[in-house]
Amino acid sequence: MKNDRLMISGPAFALVVQSILEKGVTAKFKVTGSSMIPTIRSNDVVSISTYKKNRPKIGDVVALLDRVNKRVIIHRIIKQRESMFLLKGDGLWHYDGFFQREWIAGFVSGLERNGTPISMDLLITDRIIWMSKLRLFWPIKALFKFKNRVSHFFWY
Repeated sequence: MKNDRLMISGPAFALVVQSILEKGVTAKFKVTGSSMIPTIRSNDVVSISTYKKNRPKIGDVVALLDRVNKRVIIHRIIKQRESMFLLKGDGLWHYDGFFQREWIAGFVSGLERNGTPISMDLLITDRIIWMSKLRLFWPIKALFKFKNRVSHFFWY
Protein backbone atom coordinates (compact mmCIF):
# COMPACT_ATOMS: atom_id res chain seq x y z
CA MET A 1 0.00 0.00 0.00
CA LYS A 2 1.61 3.22 -1.17
CA ASN A 3 -0.46 5.49 1.09
CA ASP A 4 1.33 4.34 4.25
CA ARG A 5 4.55 6.16 3.32
CA LEU A 6 5.68 9.64 4.24
CA MET A 7 8.05 11.37 1.80
CA ILE A 8 10.24 14.00 3.47
CA SER A 9 13.87 15.03 3.29
CA GLY A 10 16.38 17.56 4.55
CA PRO A 11 15.90 19.33 7.88
CA ALA A 12 12.34 18.03 8.34
CA PHE A 13 13.55 14.46 7.88
CA ALA A 14 16.37 14.97 10.39
CA LEU A 15 13.86 16.22 12.98
CA VAL A 16 11.55 13.25 12.42
CA VAL A 17 14.39 10.73 12.75
CA GLN A 18 15.67 12.46 15.88
CA SER A 19 12.18 12.46 17.43
CA ILE A 20 11.63 8.77 16.64
CA LEU A 21 14.99 7.74 18.11
CA GLU A 22 14.54 9.89 21.24
CA LYS A 23 11.43 7.81 21.99
CA GLY A 24 13.53 4.65 21.82
CA VAL A 25 11.80 3.43 18.66
CA THR A 26 13.68 2.11 15.63
CA ALA A 27 13.53 4.40 12.58
CA LYS A 28 13.31 2.66 9.20
CA PHE A 29 13.75 4.48 5.92
CA LYS A 30 15.01 4.26 2.35
CA VAL A 31 18.41 5.84 1.82
CA THR A 32 19.54 7.98 -1.09
CA GLY A 33 23.03 8.78 -2.20
CA SER A 34 26.17 6.85 -2.93
CA SER A 35 28.57 7.74 -0.12
CA MET A 36 28.40 4.26 1.44
CA ILE A 37 28.72 2.20 -1.76
CA PRO A 38 29.24 -0.74 -1.89
CA THR A 39 28.08 -1.40 1.69
CA ILE A 40 24.84 0.57 1.48
CA ARG A 41 23.35 1.61 -1.85
CA SER A 42 20.74 4.15 -2.86
CA ASN A 43 17.23 2.71 -2.32
CA ASP A 44 18.40 0.27 0.38
CA VAL A 45 16.22 0.37 3.49
CA VAL A 46 18.04 0.89 6.79
CA SER A 47 16.80 0.47 10.33
CA ILE A 48 18.37 2.85 12.83
CA SER A 49 18.32 1.99 16.54
CA THR A 50 19.63 3.89 19.52
CA TYR A 51 22.56 2.74 21.59
CA LYS A 52 21.03 1.49 24.81
CA LYS A 53 23.70 -0.46 26.69
CA ASN A 54 26.43 -0.44 24.07
CA ARG A 55 28.45 2.56 23.00
CA PRO A 56 29.57 3.56 19.50
CA LYS A 57 32.68 1.72 18.38
CA ILE A 58 35.01 1.59 15.41
CA GLY A 59 33.32 -0.13 12.48
CA ASP A 60 29.75 0.79 13.40
CA VAL A 61 27.67 2.31 10.63
CA VAL A 62 25.89 5.17 12.39
CA ALA A 63 23.29 7.84 11.82
CA LEU A 64 24.83 11.23 12.47
CA LEU A 65 22.53 14.20 13.04
CA ASP A 66 24.47 16.88 11.19
CA ARG A 67 23.53 19.99 13.15
CA VAL A 68 25.28 22.33 10.73
CA ASN A 69 23.59 21.19 7.51
CA LYS A 70 20.46 19.88 9.27
CA ARG A 71 20.45 16.39 7.75
CA VAL A 72 21.00 12.74 8.60
CA ILE A 73 24.25 11.14 7.44
CA ILE A 74 24.76 7.38 7.44
CA HIS A 75 28.54 6.75 7.62
CA ARG A 76 31.05 4.48 9.33
CA ILE A 77 33.09 5.18 12.47
CA ILE A 78 36.70 4.54 11.49
CA LYS A 79 38.57 6.06 14.43
CA GLN A 80 37.94 7.18 18.01
CA ARG A 81 39.83 9.81 19.95
CA GLU A 82 38.56 10.09 23.53
CA SER A 83 34.84 10.96 23.15
CA MET A 84 35.16 12.04 19.50
CA PHE A 85 34.46 9.79 16.51
CA LEU A 86 35.93 10.08 13.00
CA LEU A 87 33.32 9.27 10.34
CA LYS A 88 33.69 8.46 6.67
CA GLY A 89 31.47 7.14 3.92
CA ASP A 90 32.90 3.89 2.55
CA GLY A 91 32.66 5.18 -1.03
CA LEU A 92 34.14 8.60 -0.32
CA TRP A 93 37.72 9.78 -0.58
CA HIS A 94 37.46 12.35 2.23
CA TYR A 95 36.65 12.03 5.92
CA ASP A 96 33.66 13.79 7.48
CA GLY A 97 35.71 14.81 10.49
CA PHE A 98 35.50 14.12 14.21
CA PHE A 99 32.10 14.38 15.91
CA GLN A 100 30.99 14.28 19.51
CA ARG A 101 28.98 11.33 20.79
CA GLU A 102 25.91 13.56 21.13
CA TRP A 103 25.73 13.96 17.35
CA ILE A 104 25.39 10.20 16.82
CA ALA A 105 21.69 9.41 16.97
CA GLY A 106 21.98 5.66 16.52
CA PHE A 107 23.44 2.81 14.52
CA VAL A 108 22.33 0.81 11.50
CA SER A 109 20.69 -2.23 13.08
CA GLY A 110 19.16 -3.60 9.90
CA LEU A 111 19.55 -3.38 6.13
CA GLU A 112 17.31 -4.54 3.29
CA ARG A 113 18.16 -4.54 -0.40
CA ASN A 114 15.29 -5.14 -2.83
CA GLY A 115 13.22 -6.53 0.05
CA THR A 116 15.90 -9.02 1.12
CA PRO A 117 17.53 -8.62 4.56
CA ILE A 118 21.33 -8.24 4.49
CA SER A 119 23.28 -9.68 7.42
CA MET A 120 24.75 -6.99 9.65
CA ASP A 121 27.76 -9.26 10.18
CA LEU A 122 28.71 -8.54 6.56
CA LEU A 123 28.69 -4.77 7.18
CA ILE A 124 31.05 -4.66 10.13
CA THR A 125 34.20 -6.67 9.55
CA ASP A 126 37.83 -5.74 10.05
CA ARG A 127 38.39 -6.11 6.30
CA ILE A 128 35.64 -3.62 5.41
CA ILE A 129 36.83 -1.15 8.05
CA TRP A 130 40.38 -1.24 6.67
CA MET A 131 39.19 -1.00 3.07
CA SER A 132 37.19 2.10 4.00
CA LYS A 133 40.15 3.64 5.86
CA LEU A 134 42.43 3.00 2.90
CA ARG A 135 39.84 4.50 0.52
CA LEU A 136 39.63 1.31 -1.54
CA PHE A 137 35.87 1.56 -2.07
CA TRP A 138 36.13 4.87 -3.92
CA PRO A 139 36.85 3.23 -7.33
CA ILE A 140 33.98 0.78 -6.76
CA LYS A 141 31.63 3.72 -6.22
CA ALA A 142 32.78 5.21 -9.53
CA LEU A 143 32.03 1.90 -11.27
CA PHE A 144 28.53 1.78 -9.73
CA LYS A 145 27.82 5.30 -10.95
CA PHE A 146 29.12 4.48 -14.44
CA LYS A 147 26.98 1.30 -14.59
CA ASN A 148 23.88 3.26 -13.57
CA ARG A 149 24.52 5.91 -16.23
CA VAL A 150 25.05 3.31 -18.94
CA SER A 151 21.96 1.30 -17.99
CA HIS A 152 19.92 4.52 -17.81
CA PHE A 153 21.09 5.42 -21.32
CA PHE A 154 20.05 2.06 -22.76
CA TRP A 155 16.76 1.63 -20.91
CA TYR A 156 15.22 5.11 -21.25
